[in-house]
Amino acid sequence: MTSTAKDPSLHLELGEIRGSRRGRMRSRLMVSALAVLLAGCAQAPDHSSAWLSYKYGLTCGDVTTCTALREDTEADEYYKKIGAEDSSNNPVFNLNQWKQQFGIASNTPAHAVYANKLDLQLGRDMNCVEFQQPNTRVVCYVTNYGPAPFDGVRTFQENPNWPNLDQGINDALLGDIHNSFATVAMVYDSAGIGANNDKVAFYVFGSDPADAGNQILIREAALDGEGGKTNPRMCMACHGGSYDTTAHSVTGANFLPFDVQSFYYGDAPHDLDGQQEAFRQLNTMVLHTSPNQPIQDLVHCLYSFKDDSTNNCRALNNVNTQGATVPDDTFVPADWAGDKTSRNVYKHVFRNYCRMCHIASTASFNTFNDFNASTVDAFVCGKRDMPHAEVPFGGLKGSQQGFGLWKDGTALSDLKNFLNSVDPKACQ
Repeated sequence: MTSTAKDPSLHLELGEIRGSRRGRMRSRLMVSALAVLLAGCAQAPDHSSAWLSYKYGLTCGDVTTCTALREDTEADEYYKKIGAEDSSNNPVFNLNQWKQQFGIASNTPAHAVYANKLDLQLGRDMNCVEFQQPNTRVVCYVTNYGPAPFDGVRTFQENPNWPNLDQGINDALLGDIHNSFATVAMVYDSAGIGANNDKVAFYVFGSDPADAGNQILIREAALDGEGGKTNPRMCMACHGGSYDTTAHSVTGANFLPFDVQSFYYGDAPHDLDGQQEAFRQLNTMVLHTSPNQPIQDLVHCLYSFKDDSTNNCRALNNVNTQGATVPDDTFVPADWAGDKTSRNVYKHVFRNYCRMCHIASTASFNTFNDFNASTVDAFVCGKRDMPHAEVPFGGLKGSQQGFGLWKDGTALSDLKNFLNSVDPKACQ
């Protein structure tokens, strides 16, 4: 056996040993910090304001204090203005009657079944019909399936069985409304709807205690673990627009694009390949609802980007070509493709956790320069109010609890690199 005391190459002075230990300790700490960053947070931080609440104002507060979230009076006044309730707050139709009134029951809709993995994690049965005479009208309803996010029957808190995307897909494919928990509907009419001639109107339907095979008009729906929030501003949190509290009118709201690469699907023929043409038809209808420019640009680029290195997707107009598909998820707008930092922020942060709602808002971040570092740092890392929905935030407690911005190490790393380029102390 070789003695280390007699081998100069293996001999270390006490100071060298301590220095080596300190170096190894620093290395371990750096590796540990990097591992946490790359793995995301073990637990998402608390959020300041209730999810889906910003249409009530930035100071709405958490779900226990933001009483406007469950104020049915506003929903009643809105429903009366769009012709969904009479002067005594009685609904004028249930879901089946609504389908008859708006012509969707007597026409074959464009139809798709999927789960919206990035924002609500619900199984969805989507149906839309378009009419061109005497004015343009697009009528859509989507029935939600799978475990309800909020278990209002038993525990009045987040349902521990939610989310379950496979169950949501399977239930939606069966189409048994007894197994659904809410239907949300939208109508666009170029001539206007109701007393205020709103171009876009929102409706919510839920289980009928007297007839489980139908749904009645309701004032609120629970689409996350915080419970019910009232129509229409619950919907406007993502569909955008402004609410006039005096006229009870919605202006500037948008139909959202069908971001097919972000959805979760069942087996063939109900996978993406089997439904590409249905989604193309649905996205074409979205364009016919006069959405804002960022939504129009995104729809065109989803179908045309691979063929157009200049990013002038509208000129190709592939979305109006039968059989056109969204082949992959590589689209990055030209204004975001300037360098590695902006591309990574778009692909790993904005695209997954911000785009679907912000694209319908006035803060659409259509260019990278609009994605202001100090503002993003304030709302994401400071107030912890963005992303402003439970799923993209990372607040899930169920089987998909590893999902969301605060659980996504790659997204957090790319976001921090971007923020640190402006402020080295951002998002600590």
